[in-house]
Amino acid sequence: MRHRRAAFTLVELLMATTLTGLVLGGALMSLSVVLRGYREFSGKANAPETARLILERMRADLEMTFLSPHQDTTRFVGMDFQTGDFETDILTFISAIHNPVETGGGSSDLAEIQYYIDQDDTTPERWLVRRYDFTPDMDPFSGGEIALLGPQVLYLDFQYFDGAAWWPDWDSSESVPAAVYITVGLYTPRFVGDAPSLENLQLASTTVWIPSYREPAGTSGTGAGGSGGTSRTGGGSGRG
Repeated sequence: MRHRRAAFTLVELLMATTLTGLVLGGALMSLSVVLRGYREFSGKANAPETARLILERMRADLEMTFLSPHQDTTRFVGMDFQTGDFETDILTFISAIHNPVETGGGSSDLAEIQYYIDQDDTTPERWLVRRYDFTPDMDPFSGGEIALLGPQVLYLDFQYFDGAAWWPDWDSSESVPAAVYITVGLYTPRFVGDAPSLENLQLASTTVWIPSYREPAGTSGTGAGGSGGTSRTGGGSGRG
């Protein structure tokens, strides 16, 4: 009797261990699903706030746009690019936003600013990048420091208003656009493995009016009749 009871106890112990393992395995699986769902929901919930902060940063930079025809180092260049279905524009300009007192970077308050999406295939998440160089030179497209503004930014579109029409690009060392219309799109998948598409982007837009814009000589009113004609490359209206 004593041996049979010991054997029965051993069987009970094995069954209990198996059941405990199944329960723990199920609990861990449920926890994994919950955490995965939380990450997805958290990403969706944070997307509007991330987009808002990005647009505020761009607005602050663009409202301080500086361009002088007497300086070879000032230029405003908006390049229109597309990657698949997504707009992936690049904007480079000079902004009087640098504070030399805080950084000890010299006496100038000018800085090269560049916005673009990181296209490195080795990076698991696409980041919106802000390049900042407080030593403007003849090459405004390189140098300075890189700041990552937000992950999963797959869409970046700039449209430029010349006082009469909107254009997808701009390239000038003589004039800035009257306004810049910005659209950013953050990837917010609906479920795991959801391929990026225009349908699962969280889009946010804003219009930034450039205080340093000056209506070209010889025009009046709202600048109709081709104002800014020397400051754009390419044709076609980007916005109606």
